[in-house]
Amino acid sequence: MDYMVPNPAAREWTRSGTYVPCLLSAIVLAHEEEQFALVMESPSGGVFWADTGYVEACWNYYVAKNVPYPMIPTHVLILDIVRSLGGTIRQIMVEDYDTGRKAFSCKLIIEQGGRQIDIGCRVSDGLAISVCAHIPVDVDTGLIGHARRP
Repeated sequence: MDYMVPNPAAREWTRSGTYVPCLLSAIVLAHEEEQFALVMESPSGGVFWADTGYVEACWNYYVAKNVPYPMIPTHVLILDIVRSLGGTIRQIMVEDYDTGRKAFSCKLIIEQGGRQIDIGCRVSDGLAISVCAHIPVDVDTGLIGHARRP
């Protein structure tokens, strides 16, 4: 399947402030091209593409397919720590793109003891935690593309 995704690095990008929930729809493991990515899809078919490393792509595959893994993935560990401390991950948001750093801005929103804690993270970590926690990632609509279906 081909994906048409916006390239916020190629243009001046402004946050829309409107978000759409997305869930994992594909893991790209293209070894020859050295392309590894997570593809998230919204209920309306919009897609968000995030490049990631080979190891993270494999861990996400293990978690998504419920395949036993040789050791606990970092993202499962983070989720276990949050839960052990009485917290719950309420939301994961991809809200911006920093053209200077060429990186998305992502944050985890954790609720613990009646308070909300916002923690910044790499987009690949946020997406991986969403896979482990089985919750959607809320992505700014300006970063959403679409899939070209055959």
